[in-house]
Amino acid sequence: MSAELEPVLAQLAPVQEEVSRIRAQAQRDAEQRRQQATERANALVAAAHRQAAAERADAALRITRQVEEEGAASLAAADVDVAAVRSRAAKRMPLYVDRVVSAIRAAVNAPGEGSS
Repeated sequence: MSAELEPVLAQLAPVQEEVSRIRAQAQRDAEQRRQQATERANALVAAAHRQAAAERADAALRITRQVEEEGAASLAAADVDVAAVRSRAAKRMPLYVDRVVSAIRAAVNAPGEGSS
């Protein structure tokens, strides 16, 4: 029976070689595709990191501008308050000076005080 199968098996040898070649090529192709997929994934991750960094920088810039605007508004409001206090003080100062001068004159001119 072995003698009968030898011609058939001999005809299968080139087919087995072709199968081995196809299998080896498929393994190379699969490895190449895995490598390409890994490279694409790495590129996507790197791009995502760059984009995230840009978004963080943009957010920090927006917050900094907002804080600066709020600070400028607070300073402007404080300037208005200072001007109002100065204006009230300037209007009231003559009255207070007159009261102090009157109190000092009264104390200096009071009988019996200051003499021993």
